[in-house]
Amino acid sequence: MQHTHLTWPAETAGSCPVPALDSVSVSVPGSVRASAAASAADWSLSAAGPWDLPRSPHACREARTAVRDTLAGWGLDHLSGTAELLVSELVANALIHARGALGLTVVRRHVVSCHVRDGSRELPRLHAAQPGDECGRGLSLVDTMASDWGVDLTPWGKEVWFELSEGRKDQGAFDFDA
Repeated sequence: MQHTHLTWPAETAGSCPVPALDSVSVSVPGSVRASAAASAADWSLSAAGPWDLPRSPHACREARTAVRDTLAGWGLDHLSGTAELLVSELVANALIHARGALGLTVVRRHVVSCHVRDGSRELPRLHAAQPGDECGRGLSLVDTMASDWGVDLTPWGKEVWFELSEGRKDQGAFDFDA
């Protein structure tokens, strides 16, 4: 699966607090299509963020709020439960294992992707947690529930991302902030 990586200059990084949403939409003309078989939906792009997240326990809640509000604005509420769970896992991993500034961007192309950036170039590791382990299950959840996921190294650190197919149906409702 092809992954679209967006980079915003540092001076445009979102400094507004979540849940205020900044978004941008871009359409690429059909003449630029790489394949005649590519659908128009594959070339329509919407992005929300980027948002700076605090290095505090509030970061997960702010990320979930941004994702929930963004998906609602795009008419994709049915993805919210899974997206909120997975973004919470990525933000928590960044808080525990990485250093530097944290941020979030949500992108909609032919899939929805959430990108969590941090200041560390250390790659996350997927491993099997033992039954008594307190930690170590987050990336396994991401690996199981996302259509795709990965890591992009950047000049300032890395972005860990996951994708959800727009046609996906959540298996249940989650209420993380209740």
